[in-house]
Amino acid sequence: QARSSLNPDNSAMQLSAVVQRRPAGGDSSSASGLPEPQQLLGVEGSFSRREGKDSLDLDMNLSGLPAWVLNPLLQPVFDSLDGGLSGELQLLINGSKAELTGYADLSRNRIHVDFLDQSFRLGRRITLLPDRIRFDSVSVSDGLNGTGWVTGSLKHRNLDEFSIDMKVDAQNMQVLNTPPSYRDAFFGTGRATGSAKISGNFNLVDIDVVASTERGTRIELPLDGEGTRSASEFIDFASSSADSSQD
Repeated sequence: QARSSLNPDNSAMQLSAVVQRRPAGGDSSSASGLPEPQQLLGVEGSFSRREGKDSLDLDMNLSGLPAWVLNPLLQPVFDSLDGGLSGELQLLINGSKAELTGYADLSRNRIHVDFLDQSFRLGRRITLLPDRIRFDSVSVSDGLNGTGWVTGSLKHRNLDEFSIDMKVDAQNMQVLNTPPSYRDAFFGTGRATGSAKISGNFNLVDIDVVASTERGTRIELPLDGEGTRSASEFIDFASSSADSSQD
């Protein structure tokens, strides 16, 4: 449902919209016998154009809005986000400048990291500031009893040119689940306890890990594969202290 009205001076258009979803089944008191619709998103605001410059000011109330609406902002590092978002956001666009501020509480959320081929479950609240999306000790799990915390932010410039600056602390978490491929530098399943710092823009991400592997880890390096040729410069093999003492 949406409606709009023009101010008497023709300077701004008032906007109002509601996005609803009608649950399947269940009891209902409506005349039609169908379940009452659930409001997912309410929007109030205005649009104006002055001297060729567009301005948009929207207040949004989220109530279980599907989280996949954020997918275009998170790609290509995160290729899918599902679950629900509830909270209050404000979108301000003035010409080429754009700001999205407010907060969103995560519910039943799962995010998939493409280059790890691993999905993680997220919890708690994220905060949106004019130049970043902030994660304050957001809980994360792998769905297999591994747990951790995410602290940091996704920085951006006018909702574009995203970069990442995050730290992940993990406890026996599955962090890698890639299928066999002799085109990649490595593949396999990895579980770890420790921390990882992730930084850089979305096209070139640096990952600095200080962690120990846990039972169930199996990572393979296809030494005769195409991917290893590009990785050979940063792979070093070192003997353990036990092996060295026998030489």
